[in-house]
Amino acid sequence: MECSNPHTSLALSNLQEFHSAIHSEILLNGYDLTIPKLYAICKKLNSATQADPKYLAHVKKNADYLSRKVNNGAVIYGVNTGYGGSADVRSKNLKEVQSALIRHLNAGFSSIFNFEIPRGVMAVRANSLCRAMSGVRPEVIQLLLDMLNKDIIPEVPVRGSVSASGDLMPTSYIAAAMMGREDARVRMNGQDLLAPEALQRAGLKPITFAAKEALAVVNSCSFSVVLAANVLQEANKALLLTQVSKQSLLFNIGKLYVGPAITKYPGLKKTMLFNYYLVL
Repeated sequence: MECSNPHTSLALSNLQEFHSAIHSEILLNGYDLTIPKLYAICKKLNSATQADPKYLAHVKKNADYLSRKVNNGAVIYGVNTGYGGSADVRSKNLKEVQSALIRHLNAGFSSIFNFEIPRGVMAVRANSLCRAMSGVRPEVIQLLLDMLNKDIIPEVPVRGSVSASGDLMPTSYIAAAMMGREDARVRMNGQDLLAPEALQRAGLKPITFAAKEALAVVNSCSFSVVLAANVLQEANKALLLTQVSKQSLLFNIGKLYVGPAITKYPGLKKTMLFNYYLVL
């Protein structure tokens, strides 16, 4: 259905895409995760979220490349160095560098996010890592998606980041849950649990982050992305609701629920279409 207002047309298109994502599997490849699809994931309305196997093959090649560089003695920031002001520190214990980063960042406070937001963040991180530019193994992406699909969502404090250099602090709580750390809390199918118990119930193994992997999980602005995406999708819904309200003043409101095919009035047809996607 064509609309004269480009923004209204885009809002309707987004809402149609959102409805198409409901009860559907969403495949991630790093390039075409849209706001409507992400919104469906946040609302737990799609059937599953998976990574495209073709792109996971590229992810493995990228991780193998990083491993070769480290084994050949390369010094790489965040892999065998400290972080920030400690970047001149060197370490041979690559796994400890990663786990220490997460311990350091788990310093959030206040109430926790609505679980819809971390759900979206887990999808966004998995999607970004599918681009094979971060040096992580496919296992990292798979665990993010397995937790998402089994509804194991970390508790994340709302205070601790302004996205100036990534949402490091809130995203670190997702990493801690992936590690199965004993103090990490999650919600699984409506029940609050410690991460190790939730992973065990789901038949999942906690991950031990290899070189750069914890840094790759946390170093992003994914919380800001998900919050913004939710606001934009809700704003588009509000825009269409104003159209319905406007048109209902001009036409018989009882006709808003009548199929578009039986009326010859373009404005009423448009209103019926808006109403269909807003209420069904």
